Amino acid sequence: MAPYASNGTVVLLSVGVLGIIGDLTYGFQFCRKALRTPLGIALAMLLLWLFLSLSWSTVDVAETARSAVALVILCLIGLLFIAAIKKLDERQTRIVQTIAIISVVMMAGLFLLEWLSQGAIAKILKGNDGLRIDSVGRGLSILVCTVWPVACLMLRRFGKVFLVSVFLILVGATAYPYPNEAMFLSFLIGLFTFVACLISRRVAISFIFGVFAILVLAGPIVAKAVMEVPEIKNQAIKILGYRQHRINIWHYVATLIEERPIVGHGFEASRPFGAEENQFYLETREQLGHSRFRIRLPLHPHNIPLQIWLELGFIGILFYLGILFGIIRTIWTWRGPKVWAAALGASTASFLTVSSLSFGAWQNWWIATAWLTAGAIVLSRRAIKD
Repeated sequence: MAPYASNGTVVLLSVGVLGIIGDLTYGFQFCRKALRTPLGIALAMLLLWLFLSLSWSTVDVAETARSAVALVILCLIGLLFIAAIKKLDERQTRIVQTIAIISVVMMAGLFLLEWLSQGAIAKILKGNDGLRIDSVGRGLSILVCTVWPVACLMLRRFGKVFLVSVFLILVGATAYPYPNEAMFLSFLIGLFTFVACLISRRVAISFIFGVFAILVLAGPIVAKAVMEVPEIKNQAIKILGYRQHRINIWHYVATLIEERPIVGHGFEASRPFGAEENQFYLETREQLGHSRFRIRLPLHPHNIPLQIWLELGFIGILFYLGILFGIIRTIWTWRGPKVWAAALGASTASFLTVSSLSFGAWQNWWIATAWLTAGAIVLSRRAIKD
């Protein structure tokens, strides 16, 4: 599914909920318990604030309300998916863990095969376009987020560091040649986090996620200031293509954030800003080295922290960082083998890296990917108890 139909993650997540369909009482009890944790409270508050923002959103309320309800339902499905994994008995858990290992190894193998064959299978399935950059980027993001809990599973199941090292080299070699550099960067940051947490868990997460939190809080200031520094603007002449465009998107979004920094412009306000015709502009060679028309804000900022700043303001950012705090708290207080905490830290770091460079905050397939990754993390934690 990842290489050829990444939008199907929502379907895959929903199918996983079938495992709890026979005992929904347990499922909803689990949801209530999960929503009382720091992470759950932050998630619930973010969703509540999102709904409140509809009252001042610049988008049609009826349309955005449907999207907001769909988002809440997807999160509920995600929680039930986690409940289904936790309810597996020992034999079922072993089977699902084996499937997870095989699936991620096959995912990496298929991406590598497509690169070596110039998209041979994709051309058959999708036509002459083969593996487009956007579809590849989506699929690779699923791979770089789920690789870490699978590495944990492999270490617990086989106990072979060499085998896991070969597996990680395969994933890195798969992500490297593709044109979307954000995926390889997220793999490298995930790898650094994984190794750093194995060496010193608390120091690693304090540094890595502390830096990320600072960048999130200072994001609008940095995004606006970076292109106002003459030296950086001169260097931008050498930047071409979508990288150049992202810098301009973020600069423009930073100016919009200044208008309503506390509460934001409302849920999904990125879309109307990107739809206005007067947001087209001409990049000149003197400014950015590549002359052509581009849209200042195409649908979303391709940076989830900046999108939350834009739509939900500083209050939304606090809830977003609250979710991150809940994850960090889990890593900090973990008493078991280091490898599981390292996997959780690495998956979180990879996910946050991709989120800061690509995709939209409310894309259903990407949120479903987060829940699937969370499921893989819970599944790998079950291996600690085996």
